[in-house]
Amino acid sequence: MVLSENMAKVQDKCLNTCQQIEFFFGPLFSLLGIHGFSFNRVYKNQDRMFLSNSPDWVINYFANDYFSAQSFQSYSIMPSYLLWVDWPKEDKKGLAIHKDAFANFDYGNALNIIRLHTDYIDIFSLRGFARDFSVNSKYFIQLENINKFLDYFLLKGSGWIADSEKFHIELSESDSRELDYLKSALILNKSDINQLPFSGKEVLHPLTGEPFLTRREHACLRDLVLGMTSKEIARNLGIASRTVDQHLTSIKLKMEVNTRSEIISNILRVDFNKNILLK
Repeated sequence: MVLSENMAKVQDKCLNTCQQIEFFFGPLFSLLGIHGFSFNRVYKNQDRMFLSNSPDWVINYFANDYFSAQSFQSYSIMPSYLLWVDWPKEDKKGLAIHKDAFANFDYGNALNIIRLHTDYIDIFSLRGFARDFSVNSKYFIQLENINKFLDYFLLKGSGWIADSEKFHIELSESDSRELDYLKSALILNKSDINQLPFSGKEVLHPLTGEPFLTRREHACLRDLVLGMTSKEIARNLGIASRTVDQHLTSIKLKMEVNTRSEIISNILRVDFNKNILLK
């Protein structure tokens, strides 16, 4: 793809910051298990900018016109924390980027963190090594530290962000139709992927007595209490076993316990929970 003059400027600005980002944040990347890092800012008027720690990824990103894959409208209704393994199948462009990253850059098992503002959206992509499946759990264990790092990045990188050229994307008619389809799909699934509370008979936290699980966490807990393994739960729910492990890790964090047996023993101390899970 031949870059337009404006897009070539955007790419050059981005390439000029890669080394600085790696220099300043490389030790933190290693500490947090991050192999690749990208930052997109997408404005409501479809202007956008991009930063990364990898020159090779930057060149690939612009060569394949991945700039047009994000839009304010679609990302504004995505969950704040979205693992690549849970990415909506309706987002064909996003899935194509993930496939490319996995096959050609050893990027995978990534977490996107999306921060919505009035006039723009910040999208952070934290990518582990393609075959390091343990990194997904590490993200959520380190979530507080990761968010502190992102705040620090925005503060330290404010000059890079201000200096970066913006590029404007005009959505075509086909892009608009695809966007409407994706938005409809995300809205239909929003109660699940956006981590909203379970809307049925809700399991109560053994200490607070309050509902505390998402719909998918509730389903995983139910099957765990019934004695299923991660693989059996995954087969029953039609999701990946590593996704089950992530949901169970989230439950452990919420309950402040270390093992699955502690999840079961603590949750079943509440008679109300027994009636829901063991009926």
